Amino acid sequence: MKTGNKANFDARSNNKSTSLGSESMISLPALANVIMQIDLNGEPLEPSDIVDFASGIFAVLLMALSLFAYRNTRTKRLLFVSAAFGLFALRTIVARLDALIPEAQSTLIELALALTGFAILSLFFLAIAKRPGNHKRL
Repeated sequence: MKTGNKANFDARSNNKSTSLGSESMISLPALANVIMQIDLNGEPLEPSDIVDFASGIFAVLLMALSLFAYRNTRTKRLLFVSAAFGLFALRTIVARLDALIPEAQSTLIELALALTGFAILSLFFLAIAKRPGNHKRL
């Protein structure tokens, strides 16, 4: 008798997840169609632009979370991580400067992107390699 109830429960769960999945599958293409119709300086928005924008938003969220964690733990490593996430968010803005400001020179933008990429990697390395403050050397 318990197996019959379990089978009914599994069937109901599968129906629920299937219906939720089909509803979200219908809305995702519609949302993607609306987003793709957005123009930036007369050019349609590319999927890579959307992912870059989402990455920048995610980096800001991660920066805020790591700053909150730093406030709770006072671990200096988290400051390096926060700075790296902040630079990553800034990097996504700099990467799109040529679309926002047509007068911006691409060589300066490329140099800024290279420097911020190097700084981000350096900050993550420092966060990993930094010894904790209360660690004593033997």
